[in-house]
Amino acid sequence: PVLSPAAAGPSVSLYLSEDEVRRLIGLDAELYYVRNDLISHYALSFNLLVPSETNFLHFTWHAKSKVEYKLGFQVDNFVAMDMPQVNISAQGEVPRTLSVFRVELSCTGKVDSEVMILMQLNLTVNSSKNFTVLNFKRRKMCYKKLEEVKTSALDKNSSRTIYDPVHAAPTTSTRVFYISVGVCCAVIFLVAIILAVLHLHSMKRIELDDSISASSSSQGLSQPSTQTTQYLRADTPNNATPIT
Repeated sequence: PVLSPAAAGPSVSLYLSEDEVRRLIGLDAELYYVRNDLISHYALSFNLLVPSETNFLHFTWHAKSKVEYKLGFQVDNFVAMDMPQVNISAQGEVPRTLSVFRVELSCTGKVDSEVMILMQLNLTVNSSKNFTVLNFKRRKMCYKKLEEVKTSALDKNSSRTIYDPVHAAPTTSTRVFYISVGVCCAVIFLVAIILAVLHLHSMKRIELDDSISASSSSQGLSQPSTQTTQYLRADTPNNATPIT
């Protein structure tokens, strides 16, 4: 298929440069969609996967004579991706010199989703009033962003960061406080252990002293007496006192 049935067409060419193909799919080659008015439907049938970290696509094009264009986009998930933006007008004329236009594919960061993108380019050759529709299909994986800092507008002119005490990183003074508390707890625990050991040692000594004292008393009571005390003297004939 050709862009224009005229014998001397406008010589429109539209393709991806070698650098762009290498960046997208890792091949060292140019990828032509239209080459000197000849349309490659095989190339247009590819639904190229755009790497998630790639936000820009670059197309190279030119025409030798006047060719008008209209450019539009379709996205199947606006929650995951914003409407694509280009650095050229939505309609105008294909440049007569080799030029590059850029398409921006920006994810919103709200959800995880694979997004299907369709770029439609209508080319019109004024001499024949014929127009040709070219559809470029792309797909890109978008991912949800992890919000580390939450912001909220306090008024129309200013905003401030909301402090999250749960997830906020501890300050130097906070770390020093926690370290001091930990040291104090360790000292108190150590003192308690020492006091407990001293108390147990003291109790054992008291029990030992009581045991020694009890043993001594028991020995004193059980020892037999070696002395005899005489309390009364019996009267005998030899020591009787005469009665006067």
